[in-house]
This record gives sequence, structure tokens and C-alpha cells, in this order.
Amino acid sequence: MANELTTSVVIPLWQDRPALENLEVAVAAEERGYRELWIGEMATFDAFAFATAVGLKCRNLSVTVGPLGVHIRTPMTMAMGVASVAELTGAQVRLALGTSSDIVVGDWHGLLRRRPAQTLEESAIVSAMLLGGERVTYEGLYTKGYINNVGGEEIANRAYELMDQGVKTILLNLRETKIVNSIGISILI
Repeated sequence: MANELTTSVVIPLWQDRPALENLEVAVAAEERGYRELWIGEMATFDAFAFATAVGLKCRNLSVTVGPLGVHIRTPMTMAMGVASVAELTGAQVRLALGTSSDIVVGDWHGLLRRRPAQTLEESAIVSAMLLGGERVTYEGLYTKGYINNVGGEEIANRAYELMDQGVKTILLNLRETKIVNSIGISILI
């Protein structure tokens, strides 16, 4: 079966135009038969607030909010935003995640942009769980290099500490691990 190709509209983030003109773009997209509108976030409206305004005005558009920077918003705040827009408008709402940039994360928000690929991956996993209705208590464990019996025991001990604190979901990220020997893996299992 061939993939269906679709075209969506992205709201422009003009810095030299009135922000409400973006709502006119959404209305024009709906009038021209587009089915999906992407709403990013820059220096105008909060993406979820604007998505709510679009959802109330344009009843035939689904809305994709994002890409939102995973270093700026937590999976919980993004899931709450998506659920809020969907409930308030009745629109189909999707979430797009991104890693943003050092300028936006660091200079604009005063936050650190560390491990962008890992943070994106973890945010995607946790966001999907939350949007699927799961309650999530989450902690990430990171490994690097070689996991032998000592490394496996360190990871297992940290996992036990987290479980004792009530954490129910632990993501063990082995992306930076080059080798796991049989003793190390047997401890993790």
C-alpha cells in the first residue's frame, strides 16, 4: 500500500507583523481545504494558547503543536498542553518534539542544552506514555563506555535506590555504552 502524501500549513512566526495575523493564516488554511496546521513557538504566543484559539475558530483542522524544545518544556507540561487543547476545542491534537538550539535554550531561557539526542528520545518515550493515559514516575540512568560486573552492580544499585523512592519507570540508556560483558548484563537482568 502506498503512503498517502499530505500537505500541512505551518504558522509563520513573524517578528515584524502583528501576532494575531497568524490566526488569519489558520482561517485561510482551513478555507483552502488544508487538514492540518503546525503551530510552533517563538517570540509571539504560547503554542498551546494559540492552538486553543485556532481550535475554537477552525473546526476542520487538526493541530500539531511544535516542534517544542525538550529542554524547555517537560514531558508532563507538553502532555498537559496537548490534552488541554484537545479537551477545550474538540480538535485532534498532535505533539512534535525538537531539540531547539543553544541560543533559544541557553540565552533566551537560561537553561542548559545537554545530550540533545538522548533528551529528545527520553522526552518522546515519556510523552507518549503520558498521552496514552499512563501515570509515569520516571528516572533516566545513563551509561558510558564498558559495563562489566562493577558497572552492572552500580547501575543495579542506583535502580534499587530509585525503586525504593517510588520510581516505577526507569529508562536505562545504553547509547554511549560500547561493550556490555556477560557478567554486567546478567546483573542488569
